[in-house]
Amino acid sequence: MEIEVREVWAWNLKEEMEMIASIKDSFPFVAFDTEFPGFIASSSRGATPDELYGDVKLNVDSLKLIQVGLAFFDGFGMLPCSKPFCGVVWQFNLCDFDPSGDCHSPSAVEFLKENGIDFTATRRQGIASMTLCEEFWAAGLLGNPRLAWLCFHGTYDFAYMLKLIQGGKPLPSTRREFMEKVNGLFCNIYDLKYMAKSYDELRHGKLGLRRMAEILGVEEYLENSREEEAVKEGEGKHRYHQAGWDSLVTGMSFFQMDIIQEIQALKQSSGDLPVVVDLSGLNAVLNGSNGVIFDMGTELIDAADAATDNLMAAYIWTDVELCCCH
Repeated sequence: MEIEVREVWAWNLKEEMEMIASIKDSFPFVAFDTEFPGFIASSSRGATPDELYGDVKLNVDSLKLIQVGLAFFDGFGMLPCSKPFCGVVWQFNLCDFDPSGDCHSPSAVEFLKENGIDFTATRRQGIASMTLCEEFWAAGLLGNPRLAWLCFHGTYDFAYMLKLIQGGKPLPSTRREFMEKVNGLFCNIYDLKYMAKSYDELRHGKLGLRRMAEILGVEEYLENSREEEAVKEGEGKHRYHQAGWDSLVTGMSFFQMDIIQEIQALKQSSGDLPVVVDLSGLNAVLNGSNGVIFDMGTELIDAADAATDNLMAAYIWTDVELCCCH
C-alpha cells in the first residue's frame, strides 16, 4: 500500500478536520507523535518521578510545539484511504514557533531542518495552536472514550498536547494533576515503549522507534526510509523524524506486536518462557475497556489510587541533552 502524508496548514485545516471527523468512528486507534525544539533541562538518573515531572514541566512550559502527526487505524490495523491502495496520515504544521526568537536547542532545530521541516513555511502558513485545539474538540477527538491513543515514549507528546489544549498555559503543578488531565482528554492510551518492557525480543523497551519497527518487520516504513535516504538525500524531504511519518510507524508497530506474542507462545509451549500478560489491547476500544498509559520513571501508580480505573504510569526521558535557550 502507498502512503500519503497529508500536510495540514491553516488554509486547509477545516477541510482535513472534516475528513478526520467523518472517519474517526471507523478508525478508532489514533497513533500520534509531536515534534518540538529540543530540551532546555535534563534529568539525573537518580531523579524521583516527581523530579522527572518537574523537568518535563520546565521544558514544555518553556518551549513551543512545531508539528503534530495523526495516523488512524481500524481494528485490523488498516488506514483510511484517499484513493485505492493509498493510506492516509495527517501532519499538522503549527505557526507558533519562531527559531529566530523562541527558546530552543540549536542542535534539535538543525536536526529537524535536516529532516525536512521548513520553518519559514510553518511561520507563514502554519496553524495557530488555539485554532488546532478548537478543531480537535469540534472533531470529537478529545475526551472520547471510543478512541485509543497510541504513542512511543509519549510523555512529552501528551505534555505538549495538554499545553496546546490549555491554550498555552503552564502544565499542572503536580504529576498527579497532569496525569488526571491527560486521562480525561485521552481516555485510552497505549505507550509502545512501556509495552515493550514485557518482551525479550524488544529488548525490554530499551530501544528507539526505528529499531522497534525493524524488529517488528514494518516493511513499508523500512522501504520508504531506505529509498528516501538513497534517492532524496540532501533535498530536505525525509519523512522520518517528522510527526506524520513517525505516527504512522508507531501505529503500524502497535499492530505488529502480535508477532512477538506468537514468538512468546512458542517459547511458552516449549517451557522456555513463563506466561506473559497480554498488553496489546487490540480490542480495548471495542470492548469498552481502558488502556495502559506510560511508565513514570520506575514507579507504577496503583490504579485504585488513580483518578480513573486506568493503569497509570509515565515513561520520561532521562538521558536528554542539556540544552540552552538560543
